[in-house]
Amino acid sequence: MGYRYHWGKNRIEATGLIMLDGMPRDATVRIDGVIRAQRLPARIGGLGENEYTIRIEREGFHPWEQRVVVASGRTTLATDVLLFRDALPTLELALAAARPAISADGAWLAFSRRLASLEELWIMDLSTGTRTLALRTSGTPNPRAQTAGLTFTWSPRDATLLVITASDAFTIDPHDARHPRSLATALPRRPSAITWELGSAHALVATVDGRLQRISLLTGRTAALAATVPEGPFAVARGSLFTAAERALTVTAIDGGASKTIATEAATITSFVDLRGSVLTAEAAREHRILDIELTTGNVRTRTGYGLRRSARDDVAIWNESTFELWGESGDPPRPRILARRDAPIVGAAWHPNAPYILLATGTDITAVDTRIPTRAPVALASFDDLTAIATDRIGTTLWIIGRRGTTSGLWALPLK
Repeated sequence: MGYRYHWGKNRIEATGLIMLDGMPRDATVRIDGVIRAQRLPARIGGLGENEYTIRIEREGFHPWEQRVVVASGRTTLATDVLLFRDALPTLELALAAARPAISADGAWLAFSRRLASLEELWIMDLSTGTRTLALRTSGTPNPRAQTAGLTFTWSPRDATLLVITASDAFTIDPHDARHPRSLATALPRRPSAITWELGSAHALVATVDGRLQRISLLTGRTAALAATVPEGPFAVARGSLFTAAERALTVTAIDGGASKTIATEAATITSFVDLRGSVLTAEAAREHRILDIELTTGNVRTRTGYGLRRSARDDVAIWNESTFELWGESGDPPRPRILARRDAPIVGAAWHPNAPYILLATGTDITAVDTRIPTRAPVALASFDDLTAIATDRIGTTLWIIGRRGTTSGLWALPLK
């Protein structure tokens, strides 16, 4: 009934309640070393006002442990508890070299593989682990063979891959990765530069003979833009050309017209990332900056960082404040807070898709960090001799890793549950 008689104090007092929920369901719950439940969710009552150590464990998994304070007449909650599998990564594909890139929807991983004079482009479905060879750069005469050397970028929305080789440019639908679509027929000549239109998965902007060309992937049509090709970094979005030069951001209608300065206090922009609502995101790689530029007011918000990722679950943006710290922000207005601090430089981070955890990689290890409890010690998941990148599937079953263990470099799979 929520009360007990305390013989030491010779009085009736209200008791507290602990409610636990998480995965896996068949986990054992210990409170101060005593088993109190053998399945989740668990409701444990009759606890006096005190501080307790909760430990949730299951064979083959890393245990979860936390000190909690139980107050009389109150319920203490611990939800979304996740036990990570205690397992070793397995080699899925040997890689001599790799440049991994994850699609904007988090469903696909593209990476290159170098073999002697060849370079291959692979696309992997993160939910199934199915890998498809999309391109091979070589001298052999086949429709998918090109001269060595390629770069690739995913579209800002959904998942379409832009691939640039030494002789052509392609778009690849990952659902049909074996049939890249050449852009040679859509352009009068080989472009000197080509990039995605911001906020779109269906349009590209190319520079051909000093003119801007917009390519619609839906219709296959190419349209020349009246706007002059800028000398510095630029992006096209919503009928406008954004140009960065000498710490200033200007905008021009793509059908021509006068330029308008939007912001003058921007750091030296090296590339544009995305346009969401009225906020244009850019990067200044030389200064390790991420810029959020409010187009209606010209206000510039600058953050130190090396990348920007967003959790659909919690709507939390995360970035590296330094190479050793991971920061996050949420709310309106956004409030920054530190999520993790490591002794080694951070090289990658991935949100767990169905729990408030960040999987964090340094050059030599991978840990799971509970974003709700920054003081809780990270869970050590795996160690490597050299780590390049990590990615999760959509349901959090597997963590995919590109790195080297011992003398073997490749694509590795680490089961999470």
